[in-house]
Order: sequence, then C-alpha cells, then structure tokens
Amino acid sequence: MPDETAGSAELRERLRTAEESLRAAEDRILTLETALSKVEDRHDEFRQEMKTEVQSLRATIQDIKTQIANVMQTMTDTNASLKTIEKKLDAAQDERAERDKSQKTMFWVAATFGPYILAALIAIGAYLKAHL
Repeated sequence: MPDETAGSAELRERLRTAEESLRAAEDRILTLETALSKVEDRHDEFRQEMKTEVQSLRATIQDIKTQIANVMQTMTDTNASLKTIEKKLDAAQDERAERDKSQKTMFWVAATFGPYILAALIAIGAYLKAHL
C-alpha cells in the first residue's frame, strides 16, 4: 500500500500539474480569442471606415468631374463668343479701312482737282450771269 499511495501521490501531482497546464492553456486560449475578437472588431471598423472614405472620395471625384465639365463648357462658350467678337471686330476694321481709303481718295481728288473745279465753277457762274 505504501507504494500505492506513493504512486497515487505521484499521479495526483501529475494530475495537478496537468490541470494547471490545462488552465494555463485555457487562459492563453481565452486571451488569444479575446485579442482575435478585438482584431476582428477593429478590422470590421477599419473596413467600414475605408468603405465610407472610398465612397466619400468617389463622390468628391464625381463633383470635381462635374466642375471640370462645367468649366470646359464655359471655356467652349467663351471661345465661341470670342470668335464671334473677333469676326465683328475684323468686319468693323475692314469697314473703317474702306472708309479711310474712301476719305483719302476724296481728299486726294479735292486737293488735286479742287482748284480746277473751283475755277470751272467760277467760270460757269460767270457764264450763267452773263447769259441769264
């Protein structure tokens, strides 16, 4: 019997050691499961934040694309207006050049033939006075 109690004590000691190891392993598992749960929660939170951020950035990109399209349309409209204005300005400049040319010709004619025309008018006036 003494051998049985010694063997029994040894078995109890081994059992106690095994139970302590089991409790330590269970505690370690619980700690790891808790950490895993926290990581999963953080992962889910991070994933949701990233999803929200991506949606926000897509909306921002769409707004910017709309603004760019509006600016491009405004630029197109402005360019069309500028072309119309340039055509009107060119036409006005052509008219002015033509008018200036006519005036120069008239002044040249008046300067060149003016004295002769004046003399002819005086002569016609004298002729009419004499014969009327």
